[in-house]
Amino acid sequence: MKILLTGATGFIGERLLKSLSSAQDNELYCTTRAAKKPGDRERITWIHQDFSKKLDFSLFPVRLDTIIHLAQSKNYRNFPEQAIDIFDINVSSTVQLLDYGRQAGISSFVFASTGGVYGYKDSPILETDTPNPSGFYPYSKYISECLVKSYSTYFSTVILRYFFVYGEGQRDMLMPNLIASIMAGRPIIIHNGRGRRINPVYVDDAVKATIASPAVQGSEIINVAGEETISILELSELIGQLINKKPKLDFVTENQEIDMVADISKMKLKLSVNPKIFVNEGLSRVVTSILEKE
Repeated sequence: MKILLTGATGFIGERLLKSLSSAQDNELYCTTRAAKKPGDRERITWIHQDFSKKLDFSLFPVRLDTIIHLAQSKNYRNFPEQAIDIFDINVSSTVQLLDYGRQAGISSFVFASTGGVYGYKDSPILETDTPNPSGFYPYSKYISECLVKSYSTYFSTVILRYFFVYGEGQRDMLMPNLIASIMAGRPIIIHNGRGRRINPVYVDDAVKATIASPAVQGSEIINVAGEETISILELSELIGQLINKKPKLDFVTENQEIDMVADISKMKLKLSVNPKIFVNEGLSRVVTSILEKE
């Protein structure tokens, strides 16, 4: 299978690339913003592209089977200062890739979105729930979702809405930020007695879901999350136990919905993926990797 993978040097992308390249029948084309190739590997062709600019498809293969589009702006938190960069990478590149995929004769397009397009909700979130994005970044992802779905008459489209993916080597996201704060003795803000409830997914399980996605027929939106629901309070206490340090907690009260828990029935049905790594084991791996670097 000839696969184009964007975001191949990212947190999920690196692991996905390793899994895809291990299959003998896969021929991989991977985009990178760096002028220097990440390294030569058999059956991997690196394509130098800056997704904040117009893509040069003369460097891409003429024919292709699948596009897995993971690339996103690293400036997603910097709104409005980096609004153009966020839009160009998250939205403009997506529509360019969609039309390229149509011309290249692809059979499937997999798009990495976020559970943030739903907003917050007190009950488990279904793929049929009405999106309610809050902020420029989730809006940019939702716009791209709509563009992806508009091409579903030309090839199968799968939109993966990831929920709190975590694992070793991750930076500046929920899990590593919680660990860093507790290790440094900084207070963790806990809303409404327990904090947000989530069902985070360990990166290896997220990769399995992504690998299975190109085989899905038709147009589908699929939540990618973990099996176990846990609150920020419980996460903080678990991290404290793992690093042997009591977390400092700052309790505040807010009269609003704060939970973001995904229903993963469709992931199990359509992708045949049942999360294997529960939070205790996953966090233990992350904490161990951090402590080994201390």
